[in-house]
Amino acid sequence: MPRPRKPRRPDAEAKPDAKPKPPYTEARSVSYALWLLSRRAYTSAEVAAKLRAKDAAPEVVERVTARLQELGYLNDERYAEHYAESRARKKGPLALRRELLHKGVLESTVETTLAAHSPEDQLAHAKALLARQAWRFQRGDERKDRARAYAFLARRGFTPDVLREALATPNAQDPADEDPTDEEPHEDRDETPETPPGEL
Repeated sequence: MPRPRKPRRPDAEAKPDAKPKPPYTEARSVSYALWLLSRRAYTSAEVAAKLRAKDAAPEVVERVTARLQELGYLNDERYAEHYAESRARKKGPLALRRELLHKGVLESTVETTLAAHSPEDQLAHAKALLARQAWRFQRGDERKDRARAYAFLARRGFTPDVLREALATPNAQDPADEDPTDEEPHEDRDETPETPPGEL
């Protein structure tokens, strides 16, 4: 039989509250931002969001991001170029544009970055992607297979003009055209970093 609990003394003191964390000063915010950037690249907007999540004051966030931009640690133009270049073989300009805007890159920067990728390059990437995934679109019904291939490329952000031209190319889905040594590049991992060790 379980023992009855002892009644709590009415004068029992409550446990003291946990010690409040120190505020994110400008120096601490700089250290945290540099720690983030040592793990992977971020846009200015992403770093600002991380600092706001740590309750850094708005003026601190603004000064820190401006200082890191001045020093070259934050460079949205460079980030956008690398992001688009590393993913262009798998994704079209519509998807890349959407993702970069979501990451806080200015629309003018996104447009300039994507303008460097010619329609010919986009078509070549779309055709190569169809060749690598040819097994998906060879189920015996030509009309349905073509619709699947169209939807496949559309989901990856290729423009309608590129889709039509890629599917109009003879043998665009012929697995014999596939290079067996062609491998997909590893995309940059876009994971939220762990909490930095200790207090910064």
